[in-house]
Amino acid sequence: MWQDFAEAGSTSDWQSSKLAQHATGLALTNLSRGLYADHYNGLVTKGEATHDARVMSAEPANKPTRVIVTDCSDSTNALKYRADNESYADWSGGGEAGTPSRPG
Repeated sequence: MWQDFAEAGSTSDWQSSKLAQHATGLALTNLSRGLYADHYNGLVTKGEATHDARVMSAEPANKPTRVIVTDCSDSTNALKYRADNESYADWSGGGEAGTPSRPG
């Protein structure tokens, strides 16, 4: 899911059919909305966030039909750029450490 999201983010393709291959419901809505916001604001994302997904529980244990997953994400290396001229878009937030520094 995250690889497809990163690929869609490189062009802010909020309608990417790949997103629905791994996400549904609220997760798919949130992914699409984020990409649409970037598209609307003329931004694209370069780089990828890192993730630490872990299965917290699976029920019933012998043949799970319900699985709870937690995921910690760090978007420090997923930076926003203007789509029209590829200049770095100064933005706040993102990443565990807060505002990223301006790339070299």
